[in-house]
Amino acid sequence: MTQPSKRDASQDRILLLATEQDVQSFDLSDTARIAIGRHDSNDLRLRSRTVSNYHAEILVDRNGPLLRDLGSTNGTYVNE
Repeated sequence: MTQPSKRDASQDRILLLATEQDVQSFDLSDTARIAIGRHDSNDLRLRSRTVSNYHAEILVDRNGPLLRDLGSTNGTYVNE
């Protein structure tokens, strides 16, 4: 009888963010903040005119990730 394989807990710390053009992965054990926006200094750059230069951020703490709008012109939505 074989024992079920144990799931690697580090797999729970990878966040995948997908756009129409790309998929990026972020190791949440290595970062506390992921910046999102049109400006080149962001971690996740979105080239849409509906995205502000500094649009939103994902903050990571022991409770998990939290998406926060940074006062963007068009707002930030999850699942529509």
